[in-house]
Amino acid sequence: MQRIVAGEKLTSDEMDNIYLSTRCRACDDVCPVDIPITDIIQYERQLLAQQGKEPAKTTAISKNIIERNSPGGMDPSTRFYELQMILKLPKIPRSPI
Repeated sequence: MQRIVAGEKLTSDEMDNIYLSTRCRACDDVCPVDIPITDIIQYERQLLAQQGKEPAKTTAISKNIIERNSPGGMDPSTRFYELQMILKLPKIPRSPI
């Protein structure tokens, strides 16, 4: 965190450590000394965003959620079926509603 506060450039591994977390809090639950790991990760992400150093993919996901209500930018009314085709899942008939 000191390097982020100082505005230093982080390595790829350091960025991965911050942005690959799902922030599910499982690490908080098992930490034997009650370190709030998820809160620290969230704070680091906030600092990086304020410094304009957030990964481009994260910025794009945030923009898609705000503008299209969908992380991947897909039309929310059809994204299930688009993903179904991308993942080659069996077809499920659309609801008549």
